[in-house]
Amino acid sequence: MIEASISALPGLVSLFVVATVLLGLPAALIAGAKKKSIVLSLLFAATLAGILTVTMTPGSRGVGQARVCDAGLPLGAFLASESAQLNFLLFVPVSVTATLLFRRPISVAVGSVVLAFSIELAQAWLAEGRACTYDDITANAIGGVGGVLCTTVYLWVKERQAPFTLRDILWGTGLAAVTGAALTAAFHFSITTVDGDARQNQAQQKFRDTDQQDQWMNRTVVKIYGQQTEVTETGMQELGHGRWRLTAKTARGEISALWPDRKLESVWSKNNKDDGGNLTDVEMKAAAERFGKEWFPDETAGSRTNFRAVAEQRGAHLLNYRRYVHGVMMPMRVDIIVTTSGRIMGVTAQTTADPSLPKATVTKKEAKKLAEQASDRTEADPVSLLARRVSGSWRPVWMIGLKAHGSDENTETMFLDAVTGKRVQPQNSEAPLPGQTGKANL
Repeated sequence: MIEASISALPGLVSLFVVATVLLGLPAALIAGAKKKSIVLSLLFAATLAGILTVTMTPGSRGVGQARVCDAGLPLGAFLASESAQLNFLLFVPVSVTATLLFRRPISVAVGSVVLAFSIELAQAWLAEGRACTYDDITANAIGGVGGVLCTTVYLWVKERQAPFTLRDILWGTGLAAVTGAALTAAFHFSITTVDGDARQNQAQQKFRDTDQQDQWMNRTVVKIYGQQTEVTETGMQELGHGRWRLTAKTARGEISALWPDRKLESVWSKNNKDDGGNLTDVEMKAAAERFGKEWFPDETAGSRTNFRAVAEQRGAHLLNYRRYVHGVMMPMRVDIIVTTSGRIMGVTAQTTADPSLPKATVTKKEAKKLAEQASDRTEADPVSLLARRVSGSWRPVWMIGLKAHGSDENTETMFLDAVTGKRVQPQNSEAPLPGQTGKANL
């Protein structure tokens, strides 16, 4: 606080002189009327003016963040801080002169603490280039109380009696109770405490993470699209809980990945034409499997595969990976499109870990019967037993296609909880299949 004032406020001395005059004149008049020391009253006014000038003059940093107070440094760093030492010294003169002038050490000590809190509270409310910190409050309060203690010991030794009176004890106690309650309420209801040191560490960590993200994405782009591929555009989307979606665009295609998982989410090649290669189905499947095992080793392990031609794309074939646990298809999805030359044209993946599910008790036959009862005499055809999120929890769910009598096409899809048999509406937790995300030409 003092360092910033001295370096950033060239007019500080002039302001101090003006404040000393404004406070000193009435202080001298009151001291004369009460037969107090005019010299001490002027010194008290000057030291108080110094505090107010240093702490309340708007800083050069412009408007800061209002209603916010920094939690401050750890104890070791606080004690070693030059700023804390200067703030400690700032309050010593005013508490010394006040104790000598008023001879009420308890009241002066309480007043010093109240002044320290009030100044930081005002800085937080005004936010005019000043930052409220609990370090300043602590240092100022310690300085004020320390000055009172030293002066009290001096008076005690000099006058050979304790400079405490019943009136001082009562006034000090009452002042502490009233102002303590008021300041506590003011800080609690109007000030937000933040950990500035932690925020700085988070910002530094975010910078380091961003650098790592860029390096990993650049390596991934080169590995998938080739050495000469340059990233033309990148993006980041915060997903919460420290997770991000990273995207990269190149002249050859786009990539989306999850961080810090370092898992591909999608790969879309701009070249959506078959290469006219002569690989057999077995060789194309092997090429897709190599890609899957390299980029999705955890997801492909223990999964079932299905390999088929993509009807909408001549020459392209789709390799699906699905995993089943106790007959329930897990939410993990990996779909890879490969061309007749073995080039990976498109990838979509949902790399969700296998959730823990309650045991399914509703059979396929029972699910069909329940669906028909709930759908007004339509025919039910259970498609799959899936793990899906329902109201935030993973559940085994029957996905059932409903048909009108005499029709071969599904007219509606119903979901039934495979434990309770109740109809549910699961959250959309599946990754889109290739061709279902606006990339139909792939």
